[in-house]
Amino acid sequence: MEGISTALVYAVDTSNIYVYATSNNIEVNLTQVFKKAFGHCGNIIGNSSYASITISLGLFGVITRSSNNTGSRELMLDTIKNSISSRFSKTIKEGEGKLENE
Repeated sequence: MEGISTALVYAVDTSNIYVYATSNNIEVNLTQVFKKAFGHCGNIIGNSSYASITISLGLFGVITRSSNNTGSRELMLDTIKNSISSRFSKTIKEGEGKLENE
């Protein structure tokens, strides 16, 4: 797609949230972005052009395992989506991911 230089993808299973981003924008270091946005949540793998992290759901994993929690599951997924995307976007907008020596 024209004009898109960075993509953020997330997935949720019964125990974890998986977050991955890739970018061809040479001014952004995604490892630094992930450290600022999600560093307190787990180990970050990546370099300047891609980064990933696995975040444990902890106690909230119970919601994903139960078949009768559809409303709770949808609310949790919306909360995860909003939290992940807003943290990532805010960090990018603040310029926290600009390339610099680590």
